[in-house]
Amino acid sequence: MSSYALSIPYLGGAENVEAEQPLQGFAPHDDDASSVSILDRVSALNLLEDAFHKARTKNWDREGSEPADPLSFGYAVQFLERLPSWATNPDVTVDPDGEFSLEWDAGRRWVFSVSIGRDGTLSYAGLFGAAQQHGVETFVDEIPDNILLSIRRTVTNAPP
Repeated sequence: MSSYALSIPYLGGAENVEAEQPLQGFAPHDDDASSVSILDRVSALNLLEDAFHKARTKNWDREGSEPADPLSFGYAVQFLERLPSWATNPDVTVDPDGEFSLEWDAGRRWVFSVSIGRDGTLSYAGLFGAAQQHGVETFVDEIPDNILLSIRRTVTNAPP
């Protein structure tokens, strides 16, 4: 296996990682088979960073939006770092209020979204066919179980 040196400022600098190595250390309680490599997760973190830089100024979308919030960005980085390896990478967006949103879209009426606030508040909503779910949690060190269950429900039980 090849080894790459990756310099990722928000992850603490350059690290050597094995190509195609399953993501380890981000989800200590993950006992499922790995499906997302560390390089895939780094790609999601890079997309998050790109979104942050594109939305750094007020009115970045020309519709009166607030600049991307650095604290929300920090929590979003931590959230992505802690995703279990079975979780696919979400789509990343910056909301008009400056918060970051992560979305898993598996098709018609099968979607789960988490908006990450500057204080670690996680506002979430999901559609799972005819079922709906929404709520608010606080992000402290680990992703709350009910959010992980909703992500799993989206990525593993989506209709064909």
